[in-house]
Amino acid sequence: MFNIKRNIYISLLLVFCNQLSAQNDDLSGNIYILSCFISDGVDQWTSNEKNNMLTQTNEALQWITKQGKSYGKDINFEHGCFGIEYDIVIDHIERGKATGKEDFTMIERTLRKIGFKDQNDLTKWVKTNTKNKDVKVLVFVKGTGNAYCIACPYYYPMECPFVEGAIIYEKYWSNRPLATTTIAHELLHTFGAWDLYHTFEQTQEQENKARILFPNSIMLKIEYNIDKSNVDELTAWLIGWNKIAKDWYWWFKPK
Repeated sequence: MFNIKRNIYISLLLVFCNQLSAQNDDLSGNIYILSCFISDGVDQWTSNEKNNMLTQTNEALQWITKQGKSYGKDINFEHGCFGIEYDIVIDHIERGKATGKEDFTMIERTLRKIGFKDQNDLTKWVKTNTKNKDVKVLVFVKGTGNAYCIACPYYYPMECPFVEGAIIYEKYWSNRPLATTTIAHELLHTFGAWDLYHTFEQTQEQENKARILFPNSIMLKIEYNIDKSNVDELTAWLIGWNKIAKDWYWWFKPK
């Protein structure tokens, strides 16, 4: 586990998805995605459910790759996974309620369960054993919850000291099944994208404006048909696809 000093340090750096993330991060090149399936050991994933999640994840990665090409960016995802044969059993699973106070140790605890000493250990493994320059972790949780991500703030001047990723649930609180767009939405957050809908960090006025400017943005709404969504120009700038900054982009900055 983190020692107390490092725990405080990480907590000061950490920003959840609906807060500021790394502005102009570069979503391009070779990127490793690690999907992990966790449960409480009682309500467990079935093989079919896991296969469906992996299929949706691959669809999300293909969609991001296609969107990147439309901005002249080449992206190559390599997708690995843990917890396929048996669930990774975690105690005290965070369920996510869009408060900004979610458990930021979920990725750390999951990685330790599968044999990594810490999150940096995974980064070293990826850089040593693959051709990828970056790694993101997707933790798929059996049951309901509100997805959230863990990412460094945009103003952090150095390489992020922990692995960024997202906690994604089998179903929403409404009990509706997960949409592929949520997976893509959360991954874009780890590269710097902002929410464009009303949250505790975004105003209704900002959402209303986004609905006019970016009606099909994946950061504005969740569609069950991902092909109805796109990466808008503001999000493209935030993730490094659009290099032409416009002053009004900052009007959408989360508070």
